[in-house]
Amino acid sequence: MVQAGGVMVQAGGVMVQDGGVVVQDGGVMEQDGGVMVQDGGVMVQDGGVMVQDGGVMVQDGGVMVQAGGVMVQDGGVMVQDGGVVVQDGGVMVQDGGVVVQDGGVVVQDGGVMVQDGGAMVQDGGVMVQDGGVMVQDGGVMVQDGGVMVQDGGVMVQDGGVMVQDGGVMVQDGGAMVQDGGVVVQDGGVMEQDG
Repeated sequence: MVQAGGVMVQAGGVMVQDGGVVVQDGGVMEQDGGVMVQDGGVMVQDGGVMVQDGGVMVQDGGVMVQAGGVMVQDGGVMVQDGGVVVQDGGVMVQDGGVVVQDGGVVVQDGGVMVQDGGAMVQDGGVMVQDGGVMVQDGGVMVQDGGVMVQDGGVMVQDGGVMVQDGGVMVQDGGAMVQDGGVVVQDGGVMEQDG
Protein backbone atom coordinates (compact mmCIF):
# COMPACT_ATOMS: atom_id res chain seq x y z
CA MET A 1 0.00 0.00 0.00
CA VAL A 2 1.51 3.39 -1.02
CA GLN A 3 -0.49 6.34 0.22
CA ALA A 4 1.70 9.32 -0.79
CA GLY A 5 2.20 8.24 -4.44
CA GLY A 6 -1.42 7.34 -4.84
CA VAL A 7 -1.12 3.61 -5.65
CA MET A 8 -3.02 1.09 -3.55
CA VAL A 9 -3.04 -2.64 -4.20
CA GLN A 10 -5.45 -4.80 -2.24
CA ALA A 11 -6.06 -8.46 -3.08
CA GLY A 12 -4.82 -8.12 -6.67
CA GLY A 13 -6.71 -4.95 -7.49
CA VAL A 14 -5.13 -1.57 -8.43
CA MET A 15 -6.53 1.67 -7.05
CA VAL A 16 -5.12 5.13 -7.92
CA GLN A 17 -7.07 7.87 -6.20
CA ASP A 18 -5.39 10.97 -7.66
CA GLY A 19 -4.86 9.56 -11.17
CA GLY A 20 -8.37 8.24 -11.31
CA VAL A 21 -7.96 4.51 -12.13
CA VAL A 22 -9.73 1.94 -9.95
CA VAL A 23 -9.65 -1.78 -10.71
CA GLN A 24 -11.82 -4.05 -8.59
CA ASP A 25 -12.49 -7.72 -9.34
CA GLY A 26 -11.29 -7.45 -12.95
CA GLY A 27 -13.30 -4.35 -13.80
CA VAL A 28 -11.85 -0.94 -14.82
CA MET A 29 -13.24 2.24 -13.30
CA GLU A 30 -11.96 5.78 -14.02
CA GLN A 31 -14.04 8.40 -12.30
CA ASP A 32 -12.60 11.66 -13.65
CA GLY A 33 -12.04 10.52 -17.25
CA GLY A 34 -15.42 8.90 -17.36
CA VAL A 35 -14.67 5.23 -18.19
CA MET A 36 -16.32 2.51 -16.13
CA VAL A 37 -16.36 -1.22 -16.93
CA GLN A 38 -18.47 -3.50 -14.76
CA ASP A 39 -19.28 -7.14 -15.53
CA GLY A 40 -18.12 -6.92 -19.14
CA GLY A 41 -20.06 -3.76 -19.94
CA VAL A 42 -18.57 -0.36 -20.93
CA MET A 43 -19.92 2.85 -19.48
CA VAL A 44 -18.66 6.36 -20.43
CA GLN A 45 -20.65 9.00 -18.64
CA ASP A 46 -19.14 12.17 -20.11
CA GLY A 47 -18.75 10.87 -23.68
CA GLY A 48 -22.21 9.39 -23.63
CA VAL A 49 -21.62 5.68 -24.41
CA MET A 50 -23.14 3.07 -22.12
CA VAL A 51 -23.18 -0.68 -22.78
CA GLN A 52 -25.08 -2.94 -20.41
CA ASP A 53 -25.80 -6.62 -21.10
CA GLY A 54 -24.90 -6.33 -24.78
CA GLY A 55 -26.98 -3.22 -25.46
CA VAL A 56 -25.67 0.17 -26.65
CA MET A 57 -26.91 3.40 -25.12
CA VAL A 58 -25.73 6.89 -26.24
CA GLN A 59 -27.48 9.59 -24.27
CA ASP A 60 -26.13 12.72 -25.98
CA GLY A 61 -26.12 11.37 -29.55
CA GLY A 62 -29.54 9.88 -29.09
CA VAL A 63 -29.01 6.14 -29.84
CA MET A 64 -30.35 3.56 -27.43
CA VAL A 65 -30.48 -0.21 -27.99
CA GLN A 66 -32.35 -2.38 -25.52
CA ALA A 67 -33.00 -6.10 -26.05
CA GLY A 68 -32.46 -5.92 -29.82
CA GLY A 69 -34.56 -2.81 -30.38
CA VAL A 70 -33.26 0.56 -31.66
CA MET A 71 -34.41 3.78 -30.05
CA VAL A 72 -33.32 7.24 -31.30
CA GLN A 73 -34.89 9.99 -29.26
CA ASP A 74 -33.86 13.06 -31.27
CA GLY A 75 -33.94 11.48 -34.75
CA GLY A 76 -37.30 9.93 -34.07
CA VAL A 77 -36.85 6.17 -34.77
CA MET A 78 -38.05 3.68 -32.17
CA VAL A 79 -38.21 -0.10 -32.62
CA GLN A 80 -39.94 -2.22 -30.00
CA ASP A 81 -40.57 -5.95 -30.50
CA GLY A 82 -40.08 -5.76 -34.27
CA GLY A 83 -42.25 -2.69 -34.84
CA VAL A 84 -41.06 0.70 -36.13
CA VAL A 85 -42.19 3.93 -34.50
CA VAL A 86 -41.20 7.36 -35.88
CA GLN A 87 -42.73 10.10 -33.79
CA ASP A 88 -41.68 13.20 -35.74
CA GLY A 89 -41.94 11.72 -39.25
CA GLY A 90 -45.26 10.13 -38.43
CA VAL A 91 -44.78 6.40 -39.23
CA MET A 92 -45.82 3.83 -36.65
CA VAL A 93 -45.87 0.05 -37.19
CA GLN A 94 -47.28 -2.17 -34.46
CA ASP A 95 -48.11 -5.85 -34.99
CA GLY A 96 -47.89 -5.55 -38.78
CA GLY A 97 -50.09 -2.46 -39.10
CA VAL A 98 -49.02 0.95 -40.46
CA VAL A 99 -50.10 4.16 -38.77
CA VAL A 100 -49.19 7.60 -40.17
CA GLN A 101 -50.60 10.29 -37.93
CA ASP A 102 -49.62 13.43 -39.85
CA GLY A 103 -50.06 12.03 -43.38
CA GLY A 104 -53.34 10.42 -42.42
CA VAL A 105 -52.94 6.70 -43.31
CA VAL A 106 -53.95 4.07 -40.76
CA VAL A 107 -53.83 0.32 -41.44
CA GLN A 108 -55.22 -1.96 -38.76
CA ASP A 109 -55.95 -5.66 -39.24
CA GLY A 110 -55.83 -5.41 -43.04
CA GLY A 111 -58.04 -2.34 -43.28
CA VAL A 112 -56.95 1.05 -44.68
CA MET A 113 -58.06 4.28 -43.07
CA VAL A 114 -57.18 7.76 -44.44
CA GLN A 115 -58.32 10.45 -42.07
CA ASP A 116 -57.58 13.61 -44.08
CA GLY A 117 -58.35 12.28 -47.57
CA GLY A 118 -61.53 10.64 -46.35
CA ALA A 119 -61.08 6.98 -47.41
CA MET A 120 -61.73 4.21 -44.93
CA VAL A 121 -61.72 0.44 -45.47
CA GLN A 122 -62.99 -1.80 -42.70
CA ASP A 123 -63.56 -5.55 -43.14
CA GLY A 124 -63.61 -5.30 -46.94
CA GLY A 125 -65.96 -2.31 -47.09
CA VAL A 126 -65.02 1.11 -48.51
CA MET A 127 -66.03 4.30 -46.76
CA VAL A 128 -65.20 7.80 -48.06
CA GLN A 129 -66.41 10.48 -45.71
CA ASP A 130 -65.73 13.63 -47.75
CA GLY A 131 -66.44 12.22 -51.22
CA GLY A 132 -69.63 10.60 -50.02
CA VAL A 133 -69.24 6.89 -50.94
CA MET A 134 -69.89 4.29 -48.27
CA VAL A 135 -69.93 0.51 -48.78
CA GLN A 136 -70.90 -1.73 -45.90
CA ASP A 137 -71.48 -5.48 -46.28
CA GLY A 138 -71.80 -5.29 -50.07
CA GLY A 139 -74.20 -2.34 -50.13
CA VAL A 140 -73.47 1.09 -51.66
CA MET A 141 -74.38 4.25 -49.81
CA VAL A 142 -73.76 7.77 -51.17
CA GLN A 143 -74.78 10.42 -48.70
CA ASP A 144 -74.34 13.59 -50.78
CA GLY A 145 -75.29 12.16 -54.19
CA GLY A 146 -78.29 10.41 -52.74
CA VAL A 147 -77.91 6.71 -53.74
CA MET A 148 -78.35 4.06 -51.08
CA VAL A 149 -78.37 0.29 -51.69
CA GLN A 150 -79.17 -2.06 -48.84
CA ASP A 151 -79.70 -5.82 -49.30
CA GLY A 152 -80.39 -5.54 -53.05
CA GLY A 153 -82.75 -2.56 -52.83
CA VAL A 154 -82.08 0.88 -54.37
CA MET A 155 -82.95 4.05 -52.51
CA VAL A 156 -82.42 7.59 -53.89
CA GLN A 157 -83.36 10.21 -51.36
CA ASP A 158 -82.90 13.39 -53.43
CA GLY A 159 -84.17 12.06 -56.76
CA GLY A 160 -87.06 10.32 -55.08
CA VAL A 161 -86.80 6.65 -56.23
CA MET A 162 -87.03 3.88 -53.65
CA VAL A 163 -87.04 0.15 -54.42
CA GLN A 164 -87.71 -2.29 -51.60
CA ASP A 165 -88.27 -6.01 -52.19
CA GLY A 166 -89.20 -5.56 -55.86
CA GLY A 167 -91.53 -2.59 -55.38
CA VAL A 168 -90.93 0.93 -56.79
CA MET A 169 -91.72 4.02 -54.74
CA VAL A 170 -91.34 7.60 -56.07
CA GLN A 171 -92.09 10.17 -53.42
CA ASP A 172 -91.78 13.42 -55.40
CA GLY A 173 -93.42 12.24 -58.63
CA GLY A 174 -96.16 10.46 -56.75
CA ALA A 175 -95.92 6.85 -58.02
CA MET A 176 -95.86 3.95 -55.58
CA VAL A 177 -95.90 0.21 -56.32
CA GLN A 178 -96.50 -2.23 -53.48
CA ASP A 179 -97.07 -5.98 -54.00
CA GLY A 180 -98.09 -5.58 -57.66
CA GLY A 181 -100.45 -2.64 -57.06
CA VAL A 182 -99.92 0.94 -58.33
CA VAL A 183 -100.62 3.96 -56.17
CA VAL A 184 -100.28 7.51 -57.58
CA GLN A 185 -100.96 10.09 -54.91
CA ASP A 186 -100.84 13.39 -56.85
CA GLY A 187 -102.30 12.18 -60.18
CA GLY A 188 -105.20 10.51 -58.44
CA VAL A 189 -104.88 6.88 -59.62
CA MET A 190 -104.93 4.16 -57.01
CA GLU A 191 -104.92 0.45 -57.71
CA GLN A 192 -104.47 -2.21 -55.10
CA ASP A 193 -104.47 -6.03 -55.46
CA GLY A 194 -104.50 -5.97 -59.30
